[in-house]
Amino acid sequence: MDRGRDMKKTGDGMTLGLVVGNRDVFPTALAAEGRKEILNVLKKAGVKTVSLAAGGPEGGLVSGYRDAKKCAALFDRHRGKDPDKAVLFHCSNCPRSMLTNARVGYNVIADSVIGKDRSFTTCHGCLKAGPLTFARVSTDATSGQIVGYVGEGKLTDDPIESFGGLGVVQIDHLQPLLRFLCRSGFEHHMALTQALCAGALFEAFTNHLGWDIYYHNG
Repeated sequence: MDRGRDMKKTGDGMTLGLVVGNRDVFPTALAAEGRKEILNVLKKAGVKTVSLAAGGPEGGLVSGYRDAKKCAALFDRHRGKDPDKAVLFHCSNCPRSMLTNARVGYNVIADSVIGKDRSFTTCHGCLKAGPLTFARVSTDATSGQIVGYVGEGKLTDDPIESFGGLGVVQIDHLQPLLRFLCRSGFEHHMALTQALCAGALFEAFTNHLGWDIYYHNG
């Protein structure tokens, strides 16, 4: 089966920053192979990428603070004009109600590994413009405490096209938030809802559950 044969170039004109991390718990060779697979899939979909070069000792992977600094400098040279905007993307588990032009398709990234017949039933479309609340709750591996963050922003109507579910988000003081997330070791996934309710979440997480939560701009 030619797994990429039917892939449409839906991401023409779009550029994504790609970070493939390795925390010394995964073989470097396999992580590098996965990076190569992802780059090939994005290329077939017509999506340009900005990523660390594969020629270094880590094969283009981010495995420590030094690699992270190089990656941040690379992204800074390629970022857009508005430092408070970013692309939200998943390949995709967003519900139909959150998307415009929602359609059912297949997971383009998984298709390159396990085949299209095992990668079906993902929702594709752009996130509807409007208010946004985002949140993440994790367990700190060092302290054993539950930690997280909440905040608010808005989804814009900036034109963007690719596979999966995606949209452009605008969050005040986004760059300090991103530095906080990276330095705190938060994972890249987060929850979101198209409403403004960060205050209620913060109240529930801290006063009622006793969790250590950062309230961005709160």
